[in-house]
Amino acid sequence: MWDSVIAAGKGFKGPSMHDLRGALLKKEISSIDEYLVDFKDSWLKTGCSIMSDRWSDGRNHTIINFLVPCPQGTMFLELVDASDKVKDAILLFELLDNVIQEVGE
Repeated sequence: MWDSVIAAGKGFKGPSMHDLRGALLKKEISSIDEYLVDFKDSWLKTGCSIMSDRWSDGRNHTIINFLVPCPQGTMFLELVDASDKVKDAILLFELLDNVIQEVGE
């Protein structure tokens, strides 16, 4: 990275905050969405599993990540703050059902 910055030369101006949070961010989101199409297409061919992991942050919030492993790699689906929920299997199934419904849309 530093080599690239040095190679740009004196007087190089990076993108503005407006560009970073506007047009450049939208372009990057679009690029990632296109990249993930191959992941989702592979689910039709190979099937998929949804996996989750639970952890607690520094403030004892219960966080659950939902991911899908596939031949292209692992795709992050959703993070859920489950701090105010009961920590049991029924909660996990309800959250999983919500994630499946969102993925299907």
